[in-house]
Amino acid sequence: MRRKTPIALSLMLLSGLFAGPALNTNAANLSKTNPYRTVSATNSSNLKGVSLAKDKDGSRYISAFEKGDSFSVNSLDIYQGIDKININVRSYEPSLIRIYENDINGKYLGDIKVNNTHGEYETYSSELDSISGDDVTLYFSCALGDMDIDSWNLTAPENYKVVPEDTSLNLKRSPHPLNPYKPLYANYHCDGCGIELVKEGDKTVVSSLEPTDYYQVYDIDFSEGLNKLNIIAKSEGEAELEVRLGGPAGSKLGTIKISDTNGEYELFSGEMSSISDIHAITFVGIKGNVTVSGWIASTDRITSDEPVTPSPVKVPDKKPDEKMDLSYSINNWGDGYTVSFKLTNNTNEDMTDYSIKIKKDQLNISSSWCIDVAEEGDYYVLTPMSWNSTLTKGQFIEFGINGNGSISSTIDYTID
Repeated sequence: MRRKTPIALSLMLLSGLFAGPALNTNAANLSKTNPYRTVSATNSSNLKGVSLAKDKDGSRYISAFEKGDSFSVNSLDIYQGIDKININVRSYEPSLIRIYENDINGKYLGDIKVNNTHGEYETYSSELDSISGDDVTLYFSCALGDMDIDSWNLTAPENYKVVPEDTSLNLKRSPHPLNPYKPLYANYHCDGCGIELVKEGDKTVVSSLEPTDYYQVYDIDFSEGLNKLNIIAKSEGEAELEVRLGGPAGSKLGTIKISDTNGEYELFSGEMSSISDIHAITFVGIKGNVTVSGWIASTDRITSDEPVTPSPVKVPDKKPDEKMDLSYSINNWGDGYTVSFKLTNNTNEDMTDYSIKIKKDQLNISSSWCIDVAEEGDYYVLTPMSWNSTLTKGQFIEFGINGNGSISSTIDYTID
């Protein structure tokens, strides 16, 4: 028989489960700097012969960088390698910057030649010898001239390819691998670059995932296979993430495209290449700015053990004058169950402020997704969330609940 992660689970990222306390995180190294984005002067350390000054607009810069002066930038995650360095600088005479790995005695990477910019900031680019690593220090030394430095960034080789190491982990990081077929908080067992962990109520989300930023999740047990990844995310504008096997330069598993959510969390899915066993995966920013609350994997693997009996489906008879049509399917595993609902607007007008009432003696709701659940006396009252509160003609929404204990094959309800 074909075993799939129930579609209900692929939507659980919107569940009330994510409103609970956040899981523990191993995100111990989120302070790394992404050198492919703008690195400001304030990221510098070990300043020798120079200091940070403030411009009229309040921005800070490295002032009076002259022959013999130097500074370092630490904790750089140069995971894509180096093609060029681009530096925003103003100079008062022809100048020369030399760049080394770690310190003056480290590997010489290249020079940046700067003309006299007559006190105006200009950007200069220069090729550097490529290095890579997740905790690199670059050492900047002035060999000639007098200049101020505002910011810089690296450009990766256009077609960089890093052969990923074996991504099957030996569980030293955790005695228990993660189960990706149940909802996982975005920050659980993660490490990253260019991102932030932000508290939103009782949960912690991964924020500011922009192009070339990434976060990596370790010790994931894909023993049931993989065909899709589903994330709950929000974005101002269109965005796109790539999912890669192992580290940020690993082989691409698939892409998740995210539409403008106007700052509200929504569910997005992407088809993935099949993998199995225990791996790390990495979410890499490609476009836009994304905040991720959680994710879950779906599988379409055929297995020979534990055959799955198709879930009974109840489609209520629809009366001609019914404005809203509710159908549902029940996946019952004995001591718990999932009920997936589909609500359709049968009218020629928009429907808002609708609600569904179900007696508590029929359900014991433990969590839900895409719907708000309240209790009124002997009833559960299910009402829409802000983003699905209006149904246009013929439109439908899908939502669901998880429950504890046993359940009948039919559910009685009323729609208001």
